[in-house]
Amino acid sequence: KFPQEIALKLTSFQKVLIVQTLRPDRLESALVKFTTEVLTVPSISSSTSPLHTLCQAAEGVRPILFIVTPGADPTRELTELAASTGQKLVSMAIGGGNEQEALEMLRNGMVEGHWVLIMNLHLALAWAGKIEVELRNGKPHRDFRCWLTTEPRENFPTILLESSLKVAFEFPPGVRNNVKRICESWDSRWFEAGDVSRSQVLFLCACFHAAVQERTSFIPQGWTKDYEFSTADLKSACETALQALKDDGSVEWPTLRGILENAVYGCRVDNTFDLRLVRQYVKDIFAQQAIDNGGDLLPFRLPATTSLGTFKSHLDHSERSGDDLTHLKMAPNADRALQLTNSERVLAQIRMLRIRQVQPSGQQSAEGTIDMISLRGELEILWAFWESRAREHQAAASEPLRPAESTDSPTAAFVKADTLLATEIFTTVCLSTHST
Repeated sequence: KFPQEIALKLTSFQKVLIVQTLRPDRLESALVKFTTEVLTVPSISSSTSPLHTLCQAAEGVRPILFIVTPGADPTRELTELAASTGQKLVSMAIGGGNEQEALEMLRNGMVEGHWVLIMNLHLALAWAGKIEVELRNGKPHRDFRCWLTTEPRENFPTILLESSLKVAFEFPPGVRNNVKRICESWDSRWFEAGDVSRSQVLFLCACFHAAVQERTSFIPQGWTKDYEFSTADLKSACETALQALKDDGSVEWPTLRGILENAVYGCRVDNTFDLRLVRQYVKDIFAQQAIDNGGDLLPFRLPATTSLGTFKSHLDHSERSGDDLTHLKMAPNADRALQLTNSERVLAQIRMLRIRQVQPSGQQSAEGTIDMISLRGELEILWAFWESRAREHQAAASEPLRPAESTDSPTAAFVKADTLLATEIFTTVCLSTHST
């Protein structure tokens, strides 16, 4: 936060530049705030796009490409959509040399008019382009739909990428946003098909799943390694919770906790410290006290209702964003390393975009090089300022400087070393600019 008298004099982007200079560990937060202000949106976390809308938008040979993060899997949502619309869905995960079988499955789908899901294209990028060829040359049934999944890869086939309807399928940041995403993916009829205890326990499963996933963003502070907790784990947790419900509405908490610790989530964890965390989370969330009084890992006190809409409304109006790491039993400063890493990645991507923009038209140059003439023209004012200052200090920079000696005091040695370094940088920049 900036003092009021300073904030009024700065633009949103100037604030970003100041944060980048003084607090790089908070640059990601500053970029998020800048983006939401410029785009006038409440959040950069996109809401879940209804799959039936995507299905209508991608008619004919246009495939729907899900770009997923590790652990995110749209299979369950697609299966439920196919069942609700009366469509047949066949799927195959690429790997182990089954690419030809996948092509046969694709051809049969185009002829018979059912849906085809081909997963993990990032494992066979050299082959993935054949999908576009099959779709372009084929004459698919009007009910045919092609669904694809891949993790982000720079060398993904360009033609297939451009011809696809691209959808980012990832876990939104923050526990509350993740819980909201889970609730949006649930069918309200399924969630409400029972008593209040049933709906509350299912919501506990969503909160637990969101909490363990959120910690995966903080490696190694959150977990000692990256565990890919997926929607399949959430589905198993929900099925286990429903089995633990008694006829009178009570829950067999010890049974539920034991299965989650040892068979569902605990079986993925192979580190003793991480397993202790899983057990503690299970103990804190799956308890009657959590339903009655809430807790650190829950965004609010659970309402006594079966209505999924009511739970969503409570999420929207909850005062807790879910971004407070103390609620996850983590140190408040644990996100500094994460923000630094994310910020450096974003800045690197922005620089690469800039490098591509300043390439001379019609001239091929190696990636990572910059056309200094074009850049100098665009930065004319800054260039003139540098040259005027360079002339003033040229004489001082040309004078020989003595390196630090053993008889110098620590302060004198420090000043001499930094002066030598500054002179070297100054000389290098001058030579580079004059060479253009």
